Amino acid sequence: MFRRGVAWLVAVVVVVVPGLLVVPSAVAADPVVENVVSFSDVPAESQFATEISWLAASGISTGWDVGGGVRQYRPLESIARNAMAAFLYRHAGSPAFTPPTMSPFTDVPVEAAFYKEITWLASTGISTGWDVGSGVREYRPLSPIARDAMAAFLYRYADKPAFTAPPVSPFTDVPAGGGFYTEITWLAGAGISTGWDAGNGARQYRPFDGIARDAMAAFLYRYAGQKTPADPGNPAAGTVTVAPDVEVLEPAQLQTAQVTTNTIALPSDQATDIKPNDVLVSGATTGTPDGLLVRVVQVVRDPGGTTLVKTKPATVPEAVVSTGGLLEVTGTPVSSEFIPAPDVVVEPDTAPTSTRTTPDMARPYAAASAEVFNKSMVLSRTVKGEFGKPDAPLTGDGSVTLKSSVTAKATAKMTLETAFLSLKEVSVVITPSIKAEHSLTAQGSLKGQVTAKLGELNSAFMFMAGPVPVVVTSNATMNANFSLDGNAEVVFSSSQTVTSNHGFKYNNGSFNLVNDKPTTAGIENEYKASASLTARASLDFDATIKLYGIAGITFGIGPYATTTITVTAASGQDLTWTCPLELGVEGRLGVLAGIKILGFDLGEWKATAT
Repeated sequence: MFRRGVAWLVAVVVVVVPGLLVVPSAVAADPVVENVVSFSDVPAESQFATEISWLAASGISTGWDVGGGVRQYRPLESIARNAMAAFLYRHAGSPAFTPPTMSPFTDVPVEAAFYKEITWLASTGISTGWDVGSGVREYRPLSPIARDAMAAFLYRYADKPAFTAPPVSPFTDVPAGGGFYTEITWLAGAGISTGWDAGNGARQYRPFDGIARDAMAAFLYRYAGQKTPADPGNPAAGTVTVAPDVEVLEPAQLQTAQVTTNTIALPSDQATDIKPNDVLVSGATTGTPDGLLVRVVQVVRDPGGTTLVKTKPATVPEAVVSTGGLLEVTGTPVSSEFIPAPDVVVEPDTAPTSTRTTPDMARPYAAASAEVFNKSMVLSRTVKGEFGKPDAPLTGDGSVTLKSSVTAKATAKMTLETAFLSLKEVSVVITPSIKAEHSLTAQGSLKGQVTAKLGELNSAFMFMAGPVPVVVTSNATMNANFSLDGNAEVVFSSSQTVTSNHGFKYNNGSFNLVNDKPTTAGIENEYKASASLTARASLDFDATIKLYGIAGITFGIGPYATTTITVTAASGQDLTWTCPLELGVEGRLGVLAGIKILGFDLGEWKATAT
């Protein structure tokens, strides 16, 4: 399991229903219900709601109980220096510490609130207060902490990491070499605070401003995020920062789990680390074939039995809160299953008809390139025309023998760029390559169309954003279509390979569909005829692509070949015939509802797709 980077405290609202916390050993304990701590003054749509919820869930601050089961966080109040000491002490996991019997600060008596936390802070060297002379020091516990001092606190709390301050300040109000310059620029370099945009490319840090409680939650949330390689096998791929409340579940945890839209039921010994407000992520496993990306809203623990985890959908930026620039990831196949039609033969030199692998979640990284599916198949069918049945697919006194050989391949790529819960860019592009070889032999009078299903292809593949898997599932159907109109003995064959890109791209508020002009290659055609006839052969490849089984696109690609064969003969001369040929590709593209899982809602954008 991917572990959090912050020591975790039990900080949830616990309800025992019904009964007592202590029961006789002969009586089974009642289930324990753990709920997310919520605040009446922090609505879900507020700027730092996610960060404040994490702060409460991790036990760093649970706010004030104002009665009636209501709690307040008071997000806009300034945070005092004594409360800051408490925040950092709890963030560190409330380490064992015996406070001194004599206070090191004249303004912090031993009976003062947060005395233990303040003296712990002093013992670590994070803050030693002010020297006011004669060997006396003050902590000034009720003074608001300024933004420059907060940078110093966090820099020391991080054990003064190696960092070279830039020669030119990134902030107009923080001169190079000034007080706490190294600490402030380290904070900016770590992405914990980027200050304010002052216009014209200038930024301000406002070092002497006090810090509100909501902003402090954001600073600690960003500090606790874990920066990991986007791909350990490729240092050039950059880094991703994973949210501190993310749990990447292992396949073993989900092997016997029962997963529904809003619940996960799993053995209690597999759920000990799952807490309210967690973001749970899973790759494609037996229990989660579409992957998993949810936020925990409640945990019901039945001691020694089953733990029921109630969830709601999460978004990718809630798990991958920032990337070191634009991340490009190639899809890695997880499973592939081809269900052929009864008269379709899967060619033996391709991969097995059904394969499924369980990715190693500890080493889940893709090679430079991988096909998400690759299947070849052959269809052979003879159809006779029918008289007196206008609804028959083929009418007339002739017959037609069809043979189609199809190879369908596809690769997939994802780009992702996030910046602390805000999405800058995301794209998912599927590149199918369809090689279709059709052969048609017709005799007699025929009119109509024959549609033959080749099969259904189901596959799953993953994009790894660092340790976070983004699971994509694909369901595709393939149909071969032939139409005839004429009276002839004709042999018509067509071969071509078509490659195209399909997908979507969101970039800084702009949403666009990706539907590039297809490219064709390997075109070969042959015709033999004794009379006039119009023939058309096509392949329809229609696919639905979903992320985590919810969001995604639909696309279709249909390479076709049409010919009108005209045969003429003058008296005493050999037959002559003309055969103009049309090659083309019919394409379709659409968007599925639920795309908000990526961190944006199509309803917000004025975009249409045809």
